Amino acid sequence: LKKPVGERLADLALHQTYQKVSKVVAVGPTVASVEQKGSTWLLTFDHCDGGVMVRDGDALKHFEFEDASGDVFKADAEVIGANVVKISCRQKLSPTAVRYAWMPYPEPPVNFFNAAGYPASPFQLHLKNNLVTSSAATSQ
Repeated sequence: LKKPVGERLADLALHQTYQKVSKVVAVGPTVASVEQKGSTWLLTFDHCDGGVMVRDGDALKHFEFEDASGDVFKADAEVIGANVVKISCRQKLSPTAVRYAWMPYPEPPVNFFNAAGYPASPFQLHLKNNLVTSSAATSQ
């Protein structure tokens, strides 16, 4: 368990501090853009190193929508392209935010990774008047 963490930190240090590339990317997928298509949302990701993937072969976990009253609803999510995830919700709602793994210790564990093996970091995107703002995991 310690070896992958050490390798990831080494890749990050080599990439960011020393500008050396040990892999194509040194971080997990991050949201590059969001597009609404009717009742679904398309999230396009950067830092994919050959694509995004569901590590355990199960459905993507921990994607959620939040409405104006602060209620949270599970989102159905699926990878539909090399770096695109489509999310939707079975409930009829007007979401004010979409988020991923926005909790201290996601259970079951996260399963959204890039091809380099790095997990996506938790994020929350606030949706208002077709504008998107984001919150980093450290904002919780």
